Amino acid sequence: MAKYLLLWELDSTRIPEDPSVRKEHWRGLQDAVVKQLEAGQMKDWGLCVGEMTGFCIIEGTEVDVGRVTRGYVPYVSFDVKQVITIQQAIQNVEDMDTGAD
Repeated sequence: MAKYLLLWELDSTRIPEDPSVRKEHWRGLQDAVVKQLEAGQMKDWGLCVGEMTGFCIIEGTEVDVGRVTRGYVPYVSFDVKQVITIQQAIQNVEDMDTGAD
């Protein structure tokens, strides 16, 4: 199963100026994140303090990444990076002299 690091950023042009409306929007986004964490669709999520950016971790396929991210568009943009574990990195190094593909 692949692991993906998603770096996300809120679109500041879509943030409501009215605090009560802004709170409603924030809670809606936060509720969606909590549901995806509880369902195991996201493995981790974080917000950079004082910024409108953060990260989340998803394990699965590209389709799974699409399922998680589609509900946040157009309010959030994502930079998606597939990552590997230390064990996979070690295996890559070990395979260097064997010619394994």
